[in-house]
Amino acid sequence: MDLASVLPVLLLAPRKGHVTLDMCAAPGGKACLIAQRLFGPGAIAPAPARPVPAPVPAAPAAPAEAPVAERPVSSGREPVPGEEACDGVSASGSAAVAPPPMPRLPLGPGKLVCNEPDRQRLGRLQRVIEEYVPPHSRAHIETLNYAGHTYWGRNQGGTYDRVLVDAPCSSDRHVMQQAATTSRGVISASEWSLEGCKRIADEQLQLCLAAMRTLRVGGRLVYSTCSIAALQNDDVVERLLHRCNAGGAVGAAGSAAAGGDGAARVLPALEVLRVELVELVAAAAAAATAVAGRTGPEMGAAASAGPQAAGHRASEEAVVAECVKVMGLEATRHGAICLPDRGGWGPIYVAVIEKTGEGVAAGGTGGGGLVAGMAALLRPQPESESESEGSEEEKEEQEQDEE
Repeated sequence: MDLASVLPVLLLAPRKGHVTLDMCAAPGGKACLIAQRLFGPGAIAPAPARPVPAPVPAAPAAPAEAPVAERPVSSGREPVPGEEACDGVSASGSAAVAPPPMPRLPLGPGKLVCNEPDRQRLGRLQRVIEEYVPPHSRAHIETLNYAGHTYWGRNQGGTYDRVLVDAPCSSDRHVMQQAATTSRGVISASEWSLEGCKRIADEQLQLCLAAMRTLRVGGRLVYSTCSIAALQNDDVVERLLHRCNAGGAVGAAGSAAAGGDGAARVLPALEVLRVELVELVAAAAAAATAVAGRTGPEMGAAASAGPQAAGHRASEEAVVAECVKVMGLEATRHGAICLPDRGGWGPIYVAVIEKTGEGVAAGGTGGGGLVAGMAALLRPQPESESESEGSEEEKEEQEQDEE
């Protein structure tokens, strides 16, 4: 795990109270980073919802004189200043004052679900979490052992705020390094082949489709690999958008499908990284101010105006520029890639996909929306050979769904 491995967690941007899924979590390095962002002392709360404007009170009508029989009867005790009677008039006879708003309940810590389909790697994941995550945070972490594309293709739809799919890939750099040290630069077909890359890309697509199903509308999927092959990077994202957006145009990064009718859109990875780094820098500055005992509305107002605020913004942009430079990040068609020839880190590819709606109606070439894209995962499997035999028309329909 090197510096580039932090990138998917930064783009995931987990917030305090989020329910987060790490679908391929072993060996556990990124899961520990997510736990730190969710449960650590520096956890950032999600952006508050826009306040609902208070209704404008109507002009009070002239009070009619109440009959003597309807006047409140004194209880015989001394009135408490500010105490309100049942008819909305205080005991002193002045107009009643609205009670202060109820304080908001504290935000829950959220939950982290770490899944690893390989049972041997699951044991390593559990050991890493136990060793590096404090007990009070481990209470909110669950480890599972499911095949991601089948279990989440059928269960827990619309459950998670964030999903990380750090997908198994062909590990091109590791294959080349191993060949250079052990086989004098020769790579066998069993270690790497174009057909093997295509098969892995199909599995990655199924993982991403299942991840999209588990997300709530407005939730975020971060897809990452350590491959340098576009077949397993941008091409997988392109196919995912094609499925989710009814086979229509996938749109450029940061836009939805043509017509705004899709269920997913790509967010520009470098812009998401910039926003997240700015928030982290601001949170660190606020924490330092709190420790120094200089918190308060006066201090906040002073820091948000004048040349001091401009200095903060310049500092934030400098941090972002330095981070991009150190990691050697460069934008791709749907995401960003970090290559070791530029910064010495990686390789790692990342893409950020936001769920903008539940599936759309089937239609388009090879698409059919998110619902149709999950059809192959949800189809019951035959239990015997006799059940698997069907008409030619059924087989053709099945092949069209899986395309």
